[in-house]
Amino acid sequence: MNGVAHSDVQDEHTRWQDEYATWIKDINCWQTEHQAAMFEFERLEALLRTHADAVRTHADAIDSHEQVLSKPDAADAHRELAAKHQQQREIHARIAGRHQGVMAQLNRLVQLIRETA
Repeated sequence: MNGVAHSDVQDEHTRWQDEYATWIKDINCWQTEHQAAMFEFERLEALLRTHADAVRTHADAIDSHEQVLSKPDAADAHRELAAKHQQQREIHARIAGRHQGVMAQLNRLVQLIRETA
C-alpha cells in the first residue's frame, strides 16, 4: 500500500469523519448566528432610521418655532410658543440621551468588528 499501513489510513479516515461532523455543526451554527445577526442589523437600521426621522422632525419644529418668534406679532403668540418650547426642550433631551446611548453602542460594535475582521 505504498508504505502506508491500512490502520493509519483507517485512523486518518476516522479523524476526518469526526472533524467533518464537527465542522458541519460549526458551520451550521455560524450560519444561524449570521442570519440572526443580519436580522438584528436590519432591526438596528430601522431603529436608526426612526431616530433620524425624530431628529429631522425635531429640527423642523425648532425652525418653525424660530420663524414664529421672528415675526412682528410674536408677543401675541408667546404663551403658546413657551409651551411648545418646553415640549421641544423635553423632546430634545430625550433624543439627545437616546442618540448618545445608541451611538456609543454602535461605535463599540463597529470597533469590535474592525478588530476581529
